[in-house]
Amino acid sequence: MRSYQQELIDKDPDALVARVVRMSIPVDPPQPLLPDGRVDSVGAYYAYRDHFWDHTDLTDPRIVRTPVFANKVEEYFSKLVPQVPDTINALTDRLVARLGDDRELFRYVVHHVTYTYETSDIMGMDAVFVHMALTYYCPRPEGKSRAWWMTDEKLDKLCERATKMAPLVIGAQAMPLILPDTSEARWVASHPLPEEFVVLCFWDPHCGHCKKELPELHRIYKERLQGLNAEVYAVAKATDSVLFADWKEFIREKDLDWVNVGLTHHVYEEAKKDPSKYIPRYTTLASLNYADTYDVFSTPKVFVLDKDRRIVGKQLSPEQIADLIERLWKRDHEGDGAGH
Repeated sequence: MRSYQQELIDKDPDALVARVVRMSIPVDPPQPLLPDGRVDSVGAYYAYRDHFWDHTDLTDPRIVRTPVFANKVEEYFSKLVPQVPDTINALTDRLVARLGDDRELFRYVVHHVTYTYETSDIMGMDAVFVHMALTYYCPRPEGKSRAWWMTDEKLDKLCERATKMAPLVIGAQAMPLILPDTSEARWVASHPLPEEFVVLCFWDPHCGHCKKELPELHRIYKERLQGLNAEVYAVAKATDSVLFADWKEFIREKDLDWVNVGLTHHVYEEAKKDPSKYIPRYTTLASLNYADTYDVFSTPKVFVLDKDRRIVGKQLSPEQIADLIERLWKRDHEGDGAGH
């Protein structure tokens, strides 16, 4: 079989059929060995990954319409590229740089990666979408986008979304918040809280899902989070008199004894008339506009911050929040004699 394939390739190497046949032949790079003579399995993986495209002419625009190329792209990103955002981004950039000037090849690879990770349910993969959007879609300083297939309207929406998501990816420094508590007399800042971990929880007193989720989060808070040196900074929508009253009632009813703050009715109305009444004396514009700052278009919305107030988790269930913080706590305290 292999000799027949080689005959086809040798007969007319530039023919599309020859390119497709060659592309379908798996690469077989030299196997790296360990000092004891055994095959280095880790080195073998890197060798295979680095030589994966050796049989593919990434400058030939004809291959983009072949199932073999589509399958290779799928295999590369699903089986060979570690599912870590920084690694995905780096290997994507490396592959795109090899595509030459062909518009269709560029479109295929860029769209495949963007769509795959834009629609991923795995926490943190939105960082790949943001990277792809800002690198390949959004206009450069000269005003041109490389995504030639996109309409201006779709491009504007995509870039606006990516720009809003960029500060909220895993590993990003979280924006500090300073908001009033239920008394409207005390302003509480999120970042100077003494606890090692902070859970930002954005909610709405009239949101049915919030009413179910917050008591569960509070149970986990009392049973696990407090023992892991974690605090919950719960930000409520309280922008009218009914929301404000229902917010305070829910806190009392469920005995939510964590940090309760919100954009309260009085502050909201006064800030609309004159923001300088509160900024910068009490708070910041990012705090008063917390819904935009943290892209809170639905509730509840949760972010987990570490001791450096970087985002280490988001949109997790209460149990998942505790599991993540426990894992990080053990990592940070391992070997220091601390116990839990």
